[in-house]
Amino acid sequence: MRFNRVVKSKGVSWVKRALISLSLGGLLGVSSQINAADVGSVELSASFVDGMTLPAYKSIEVSGRAPQGHTLDVKLIRNNATVTMARVTVKSDSNWHVSLNPQSPSGPYQLKVIDNKRIEVVNDIYIGPKTSKLRNPDGGITLSTAFSDDMHLQPGEEIKVSGFTKPRSTLDIKLIKNKTTHTMARVQAASDGQWQVTMPAQSAGGPFQLVVSNGSHKKVVSGIIIGQADVKKRVSNPIKNEFLEPEFDDSSWPLANLSSLENLPSNQPLLVRKYVNFASAPSKAIRFNLGDNHQVKQIYINGKLLDDKSWPKKSLIINVPSSMLQSGPNLVAMISKEDWDNTRFIGTTGRFSLSINNHDLDLKSNWRVFNSPAEAL
Repeated sequence: MRFNRVVKSKGVSWVKRALISLSLGGLLGVSSQINAADVGSVELSASFVDGMTLPAYKSIEVSGRAPQGHTLDVKLIRNNATVTMARVTVKSDSNWHVSLNPQSPSGPYQLKVIDNKRIEVVNDIYIGPKTSKLRNPDGGITLSTAFSDDMHLQPGEEIKVSGFTKPRSTLDIKLIKNKTTHTMARVQAASDGQWQVTMPAQSAGGPFQLVVSNGSHKKVVSGIIIGQADVKKRVSNPIKNEFLEPEFDDSSWPLANLSSLENLPSNQPLLVRKYVNFASAPSKAIRFNLGDNHQVKQIYINGKLLDDKSWPKKSLIINVPSSMLQSGPNLVAMISKEDWDNTRFIGTTGRFSLSINNHDLDLKSNWRVFNSPAEAL
C-alpha cells in the first residue's frame, strides 16, 4: 500500500507540474503575442541615447522593436551623408537587429531608424575616445546634430543648445528674427570644450536664425520655425548646395523617369541626381544630348558647375571635360528653370543620352528627384 501511495503521489505531482507548465506556456504565449501586437512604433534598445560614445573599429550593433513585418532602414549619418546603413525586416516577435560597418574615431553622428514616415533619431554619437581633439578637431564650433536648417521647434518649450568648441572659450548664442535678437545667452566652454545652454521658450513664429559665435568662429542655423503661427507660407526644403555634393544621401528621394514628370509641380525648381559609372576615367570629353526646348538651367558634375564654355545654353549637345570625371561613380545633378514645363524637362523628344567613344547610353531613367513646392503651415 505504501508503494502504491508513493506512485500515485508522484503521478499526481507529475500531472500537476504538466498542467502548470502548459498553463504558464499558454499564458506566456498569449503575453508574447500581445506584446508583439502592442508595438506600434519604432523602438531602440535603451543603450542608444543622445551623446553616447561607441568604440572605434568595431561593428555597431543596433537593435530594438517595431511592428512585425515592417522594413526598417538603419542609417549612421555624418554631415548629412550616410556613411553606413542596413535594411532589416522586423521578425514575428517584433524584434530587429542589424550590424553597421565599423568606423574610425570621429563624430558627431546621427543614428536614424526609418519606418516609412516614422523616424527614431539618436543625436551626437561619437566614435572613439572622449578627447577634445576628436570632438572638435579644427578648433572651431561644433553644434549638436539635433540642429539643422529648416528645423521645427515647439512653442512654449525651452531651447537646449549644445556642442563643442575651444576649451575655456566664451560663446554667444543668439536667436534672431528679421535682424532682431529675441533671446541670447553667454556660456564658457568646459576644460574638454563641451558647452550647453538652455534658452527661454519662445512663442510660435519664424523663420529664426540661431547664431553661435566666439569671436573667431561662427555657426548659423537658418529657417527655424517655432510652432505654426506667424508663418503662413514658406518654401519647404529649398534646394541646398549640399544636395549637389556626391556625399549627400539622396536615398529618401523618389526615383523617376525624366520623360515622365507631369505630376510634379512646375512653379518651383526641380533637382535631379544620378550616378554614372566609368570603369576607368575617360581620357576624352563625353557628351550629353538633350532634346529641343529642354528646361534644364544648370548641370553639376561631381559637385562642380558645368560652365557656359562647355555648354552654351542654346545648344542641345553638352560637352563634359574629362578633367571633371573620374573612374567609378560620377554624380550628375541637374536643376530646372524657376518656372519650368513639367512635360519637357529634357526636351520635347523625351530623350537624354550620354555619348562616349561613339556609343550612346540612354540616361533618362532612375533619377533621384527633389522638388521644392511652397506649402502652407
